[in-house]
Amino acid sequence: MPYTDFEKIKTLIKNRKLSHAVVLEGSEDATLDIAVKIAAGLFCQNDDFYCGKCKNCTTVLARSHADMLILEPEKTNYAKDQMRELVTQANLMPFVAEGRTFIITRAEKLREDSQNTLLKVLEEPPAGVHFIFCVTNRALLIPTILSRATVFSFIEETQGEYYETAGKLLELGSQKKRYDILKILYGVTTVSRYADLLTELKSRAVQSAYKDNNATKYILLADFIDKAKDQLTFSPSLRLLSDVLCTKLCL
Repeated sequence: MPYTDFEKIKTLIKNRKLSHAVVLEGSEDATLDIAVKIAAGLFCQNDDFYCGKCKNCTTVLARSHADMLILEPEKTNYAKDQMRELVTQANLMPFVAEGRTFIITRAEKLREDSQNTLLKVLEEPPAGVHFIFCVTNRALLIPTILSRATVFSFIEETQGEYYETAGKLLELGSQKKRYDILKILYGVTTVSRYADLLTELKSRAVQSAYKDNNATKYILLADFIDKAKDQLTFSPSLRLLSDVLCTKLCL
């Protein structure tokens, strides 16, 4: 496997060397998913990256942590006042963690004047504060923003990204390692990426049904996944779905 930008980010977080400003270049779902995992890694109380079990991790992955703010444009573009408020928030003390993380989704919707509003706080960031810009193309950010940030690209991470993950989940299920399974599943925080994982997991389960003596287990798992994918269209609780899926994997 190549040394991906995601692995670089994990190493930087483990060594506490991640830049205070990060640009994630790629699709909206992919970059937001990675941004949330970064926040979990920064706030985790147990692991070097994120454990998926401590209070900080679980609230970050549920997108309800008091010290993580996910911003979206109010209308077509971000208003300049939104960025002024972000600067104000960045200078406040954290509520429960040792720092604060601000995720700016669809950063291509930042007008130049809005980006300029952030330059001073990016130049002199408060201690423990991280800014994560999610953008489809880094060229849509002004050079002075890019010069103050570390850029990671996820444009080419598309098909087959869950092939190895699905195989690992099946292996962990046979060993009944619930904690390790849930750590992986809780890390998938968007519906679209969860659907991609379920698709790959069903494919691997069907393959296992033809190879393994315990074929019934894998057939039931594939059937459950079909039903779960249908439920994904109705604003599901991914955490609850993960808990049930984990039980099915460990049968």
